[in-house]
Amino acid sequence: MSKVLNTLLFRLKKSKILWVLLALTVAMALLDVGLLKLLPLIAGSGSDMVATLLGGDAFATTFSTLARTDSYSAMFVVFFVALFVGTDFSEGTLRNVLLSNKSRLQIYLAYLIVSVGCCIAFVFAQAAVYVVALALMGEFAKYTLVQALTGIFSSIGLGVLSCFVMAATTLLVLVGTKKRVLAVILPLAGTMVLATVFEVVVLVAQVQGMAVGALQWIPFAQQMFFNAGANNGALLGKILLVNGLLAAGEGVLGYFVFAKAQLK
Repeated sequence: MSKVLNTLLFRLKKSKILWVLLALTVAMALLDVGLLKLLPLIAGSGSDMVATLLGGDAFATTFSTLARTDSYSAMFVVFFVALFVGTDFSEGTLRNVLLSNKSRLQIYLAYLIVSVGCCIAFVFAQAAVYVVALALMGEFAKYTLVQALTGIFSSIGLGVLSCFVMAATTLLVLVGTKKRVLAVILPLAGTMVLATVFEVVVLVAQVQGMAVGALQWIPFAQQMFFNAGANNGALLGKILLVNGLLAAGEGVLGYFVFAKAQLK
């Protein structure tokens, strides 16, 4: 597998896809922070709209979104996997690799390893922008060092896992359809629809005074409850367990689909 992995890493060094998507991640994170800074100035610091948009404060808002499956990092990872890995399907290079006596398991594991590495890169890039910008804005003054570090590292951990869920989903669609367009559209559309539906369900349930505890065990719904500014170990454990099982399940299913796929 090391030879396959080295080949992918060599391609990655020569590819502009990773660096372009990383730059976009940084740019969107900067835009996020810029909007958080401008909104109070535009609407007034006491505005109800601003309070709602910020969800309490900039630190909680930015790092809570980092942990979600619809974060900038997760969305750009979808594009990376579809474009970078999808090249092997569209250009027929994957069949040449198989003819060189490399097993499909080795190839698939190499894809997963590269995807995990890029998930880490995207999440750390987005988190680094938030840390520097929020520090300059004085947003960490509201928290103790332990609270801030707990929120940051919890968000980064959940962010990497959320990115991997999206990467595994994209890879599953890619090996199943061999279409890069579908590998982008289906994961992104599915995530956005599910996230929106569950967000509405959670909001309605809270307004109606209904119990929402069961939703904390449902993928894409549980992330609505995560708050980087409030340490909730039980919720963190639920998200790690559910998303971990989801990512593992998609990874295993993706391999079995890849093992049976007819490659041109």
